[in-house]
Amino acid sequence: GIADEAKNNEKEIFGEVHAWDPVNGAWELRGYTDIVMLDSTDVGIIMNLPLLIEAPVYAGEDVLVVACHYGGAGDGSEDVSFMFGQSVEDGMVYGFNGAGDYFLLSSPRAIVARADFDCGLSVNELENGRKISIYPNPANDVVNVDLSSLEGEVSIEMMDVAGKVVASNVYSVANGGEIHVQLNTAKLAEGMYTLTISSGEYRTHRKVMVTH
Repeated sequence: GIADEAKNNEKEIFGEVHAWDPVNGAWELRGYTDIVMLDSTDVGIIMNLPLLIEAPVYAGEDVLVVACHYGGAGDGSEDVSFMFGQSVEDGMVYGFNGAGDYFLLSSPRAIVARADFDCGLSVNELENGRKISIYPNPANDVVNVDLSSLEGEVSIEMMDVAGKVVASNVYSVANGGEIHVQLNTAKLAEGMYTLTISSGEYRTHRKVMVTH
C-alpha cells in the first residue's frame, strides 16, 4: 500500500519475504520482488508486486513480509511513505535498516504489506526427483517421514528452537529405495522443530510444529 503523498512519485520500492530460522536465531530471506519505480498513478493505491524468487514458507513458521525502499534524506523526510492499517500488539511489526539490522517499529501499526499465499494442500513434496512426505504437521504423538529416491545412509535429525537435538538416527536405504520413519513427539514440548534430512551431498530442512 502506497500512501497518498506526492513525495512517493519516482521513488523505488520492492518487497521481501523472510521467515524466522530458530536454529540460527535469525530472519532468513526466502524471496523478493523486482524493483519498481513509482509514478503518479501508483500514489494512494495498493500495488501487486510479483515475486522474482518464490518464497516457500511452511505451517507454523513466523513470516515477515517487508515493504522496502531506498532511503532519502537523513532525516527521513524523503523516504517512501507506505499505508498503515490497524494498530497491533507491541513486538509484531519489524523493520530493518540499510545495514540489514532488524528493529521493532516504535509505533506498532501494521504496514499494508500482504502476501498472496498459494497454499499447498498435499503433504508430498518433490525436490530434485526425491519425494518427501511429512505428516501430520502439526503433529501430536508422532510425525511420519516418507522418503524415496535416496540411497546409502540417510540421516534424520530433529532439533528444537534452541538447537538441541531431540531425535536422531541413521538409516540404510537400497539404491532408489523408499524409507518410512515414525518419530515419537508425545513427550516433546509444544513448539516449532526443524527436521534435517541428509543423504550424501543431499541435505534439506523442514519445519514441524508439535501441538498437544
